Amino acid sequence: IIILAALLGRVKKFIVDWSGFILLIILFDYMRGIFFGIILVYNFPIQFTPLIRFEKALFFCIPSVNLQQLLHQPGGWQWYDTLMALLHASHFVVFLCTLFLIWLKKPEFFNRFKWAILCLSYLGVITYLLYPAAPPWMASYFNLIPPLERVLFLRYNVVIPDFLIKVFDTNPIAAMPSLHAALPLLCFLVLWRAFRWYSMPFLLYLAMLTFALIYGGEHYVVDIIAGFIYAWLIYLLFFKLSLKEVKPKSLLLFNRGLYSYLRGIHFGLFISLILLSVFLTVRLRHDNYYANNCKKYLRFKLELSQPGVPLGDNNIVKGYYFEKMGMEGKALEGYKNALKNPKFRGLAHYYIALLYKRSGRLNLAKWHLDLADKVTPGNSMIHLEKGNLYLQEDKVELALQEYKKAIDLDERNIEAWLNIAALYEKENMYIKSAKYLKSCLPILPEECSQMKQEILTRINVYNNAIEYEGKDS
Repeated sequence: IIILAALLGRVKKFIVDWSGFILLIILFDYMRGIFFGIILVYNFPIQFTPLIRFEKALFFCIPSVNLQQLLHQPGGWQWYDTLMALLHASHFVVFLCTLFLIWLKKPEFFNRFKWAILCLSYLGVITYLLYPAAPPWMASYFNLIPPLERVLFLRYNVVIPDFLIKVFDTNPIAAMPSLHAALPLLCFLVLWRAFRWYSMPFLLYLAMLTFALIYGGEHYVVDIIAGFIYAWLIYLLFFKLSLKEVKPKSLLLFNRGLYSYLRGIHFGLFISLILLSVFLTVRLRHDNYYANNCKKYLRFKLELSQPGVPLGDNNIVKGYYFEKMGMEGKALEGYKNALKNPKFRGLAHYYIALLYKRSGRLNLAKWHLDLADKVTPGNSMIHLEKGNLYLQEDKVELALQEYKKAIDLDERNIEAWLNIAALYEKENMYIKSAKYLKSCLPILPEECSQMKQEILTRINVYNNAIEYEGKDS
């Protein structure tokens, strides 16, 4: 934007009009990270179930889950996955480009639009502090909703350097309201006021971005609705409730006054505040600072069936966060620290095993699963993962034994049923495979209609193969 202003010969005016706004936007970005640190240190409850219940009350399902079941292939990518990731990333520049266009073409709207963006941004980040809410992908990780992949984030890992991802993903529990939806809607409303029907292509962009947010599991629909309400109220405040348009001459006098104000001692104080924010953000996000100096490190409670019920040890959540950030060493450190808590030792062993399994260290993974089984016997998921490990080592009989133990402990362990069916299919034992697939059908959730159809198709294929061969191979 600065380069464009220079090419247009309007650098001085750009500095006068934009300097305070840019500084406040930088401060807003750092505040997201600071507020995340405050939430963790001071034990703010993270909201999970209210949003899930609200979503189901409106749609009788979780739209993000349904969209991924319909369109996404786990472990594979389609062209539209990359498109959705680009749309999601565009949020960080589109509102600036829109403001720049208004600055060039409709300067009488610029001042109010600028403050409307700032007001909306700060209102959103304050809501993140007062009502920290988890997005759908995080609820899925804790098995509160059916499986979801964080599609957009995974695409970022492919095309964007890690350090940029960590810069922008400073607060993973900033779901309500969705500023990704709110800021584009505010931009569209202002563009409509300024250019009328010429702004309609932007509405298509807004619709595609909204779809990307839901499809990627980044926001619930209710988050987006809340963001739209925020944007509409801010628009009304700055553009509808004003008695008259701000005249260009009055606007120029205001901007000059603001620029003179910022040039003085107040400018120095403002820069000091920015630098302090940067320092606090870096300090709060540094894991050693938490580990060594904050006894309440990540000691927040996750709301499940009722407020105040802890999901697990704070170090397990720490390990999960670092694992999602791609920092496996720090994740392992968090999980190992959780072993000191007897109440969650079995869960810690389980997560350590999963981490070792993903890195190909199968012996260590198996050892930790055995420890998890000793500490918390009767856990179906432990036996499921044991079966998966044996399967990776081509020990089919041992894998079958573990899968059957998992089913004995929990008949709703769908993955265990499907894995047994797949093993029997691999051995051409179609009758047994069909038997386990049929047993799986009654326990599938209603939202898994596509999976049910796939299972029925496989059963029909098996029946045809059996009829053709005249016996079970």
